[in-house]
Amino acid sequence: MTTEYGSPETSNPTPREIREITECERSMYTAAEEPNSTKAEVFIKQTAYNCGGAAEWYAALRQYPQALGFNNVQGDELDIICHKWKKAPVCKNP
Repeated sequence: MTTEYGSPETSNPTPREIREITECERSMYTAAEEPNSTKAEVFIKQTAYNCGGAAEWYAALRQYPQALGFNNVQGDELDIICHKWKKAPVCKNP
């Protein structure tokens, strides 16, 4: 679970946002943190299977574009993924 704390008005931390990190986001983060592109391919593949569809996958990629070695999301990144892993959920679901 990710939690952000802090309130400039008080000295006591207060929950500002609490939400579960999805498996899709966790996979994308893991891929982004791997500096070796050969090793990262395993994690990138996991994103294709851990994300339920293209919309969820792109949302996670916008948070961690480094997962594919990019600084910005262009909108055609899924073409690369689906070329390699055609049966992945992100390639079948919008």
